[in-house]
Amino acid sequence: MAMLVASQTKAEKKSVPFFEKPSWTPQRDAEKRAAELASPHVLRPPVSADGAPPRPVRIRVYVDHDYRAGTPHWQTRVRALVERVNAFVEPGFSVRLQIESAVSWDRRSSGTSLTEALRALELRDPGGDVDWVVGLVSALPGVSNDIHELGMAPVLGKHFVLRGADDAREGLSIDENLRRLTDDERDDLYRSRKQHRETVLFLHEWAHTLGALHDAEPDRIMNASYRLEQVGFSADNVAIMRLDLDARIGPSFDLQPLLTFVETHPLDDARAQDRETLLRLLRSGKAPPSSPPAAPPAMSKAPAAAAIDVAPASDEPELVRTVRKLLADGQRQQARERVDGAKRLAREGNSPAARVAVAAAYKELGMVTLVEEAVAAASDAVEAKELSRWVSITRAHAGLPKNASLFKVTVDDEPAYLDMVARIEGRFDAHDETAATTLIREGLGRYPGAPGLLALRCDSEVRAGKPTLARRTCDTALKPDDVASRAHRLLASLDIDAGHVAEARAHLLRALALDPDDGDAMGMLVRLHR
Repeated sequence: MAMLVASQTKAEKKSVPFFEKPSWTPQRDAEKRAAELASPHVLRPPVSADGAPPRPVRIRVYVDHDYRAGTPHWQTRVRALVERVNAFVEPGFSVRLQIESAVSWDRRSSGTSLTEALRALELRDPGGDVDWVVGLVSALPGVSNDIHELGMAPVLGKHFVLRGADDAREGLSIDENLRRLTDDERDDLYRSRKQHRETVLFLHEWAHTLGALHDAEPDRIMNASYRLEQVGFSADNVAIMRLDLDARIGPSFDLQPLLTFVETHPLDDARAQDRETLLRLLRSGKAPPSSPPAAPPAMSKAPAAAAIDVAPASDEPELVRTVRKLLADGQRQQARERVDGAKRLAREGNSPAARVAVAAAYKELGMVTLVEEAVAAASDAVEAKELSRWVSITRAHAGLPKNASLFKVTVDDEPAYLDMVARIEGRFDAHDETAATTLIREGLGRYPGAPGLLALRCDSEVRAGKPTLARRTCDTALKPDDVASRAHRLLASLDIDAGHVAEARAHLLRALALDPDDGDAMGMLVRLHR
């Protein structure tokens, strides 16, 4: 087993606020300045000279019970985190992380160490069919800026575990110290701090699996202490990570260039121990084997939204596992043919279990209508009810009506449509409104009038401070089929701002009827009745 990059000291309980506001300036100005000082710096990806298209890498994410319990709408959070990571690694390392699946992990992490979590993850899933396996576990109960209390990874491994970043007490501290800021300003501060922490932690542990060494500079992601100032990797670590990626996923499939670099490149004494560990692993042959794939890797077209699953992997039908592996290998057409064949057999055999398996497999493909049809033929099965719920929530969340063909979203187009929605949401979550707007324009050019894309355009108009235009766009999104829950939530927000409480409440109740997992709508409804 490779040396674990971790320490197991206990986190200290919170006893002081996160920041102090000066008392000698006008209070709101002082609080705004305090918020600026408490905001994280923007991450800076390394510059890539080759301009090569991103290579796909596949990750499987396990989300344990305690992380799910403390993270409302965790599926969306997982997608958003990976999109933020991709915004950094695509330009800097010419790779794009794809969620092969995100599954519930039947394990509790409260009171257990990261060492135990990592061992359990490695035993649970060796990860032979993906590039990385990631475990998400519960947040610490107290404050710690030691990154290795927040995540753990073996050097040159393919597994790593991360703690959650949610902390209600941090939010309370912001509320208590910045009372003169608006709710949105305080929410934005808390969200930006949490997202920066999540992203830096993910990149730090992922980099360890690629052989990256610790850095002493406080603005480096590989510094062992978390700071708001962390923005990127050192040039040495960028070179190490790129060479390891070339060995793992191509084009070299050879670790010798990495070994030569570490042996010959001058590194400071502070990295001596890390360097010796890396050299020992490379020379001993204990690093992960690198070999060319049987066929050139291709970007899977499986949508990120459809890749999220909530059933334990051990309960999955074999058809689902087969389809997932074919998708991970970029063989989407073969996966579709396999499911279509299973569908014909299930129809002939009249087996509810076989029909449920077909529905679950179509879900992996992101084909909502075909899931719906298969579920209808096995409606008495418990699993069928769960899949039917997934269909309803997916239609509401993505704004995908049953008559979507009117907007050029055919059954075969549904996966690409869901993927487009997920990518736009990821850009919003990364606060990249410009990229989101560009994707929305591209999506509406391909699927004119699609309710989900109109709802996202409404969202961009709200963010741009154009309430009249946003209201018109959201109303248009709901006209063909009252299915886009986002449009209802946005109209509720506009009604609240206009003082129309009854109308806002009606929109929020409709949004929750369409998507009971909409945590934002639920939070707005609770605040409306305070």
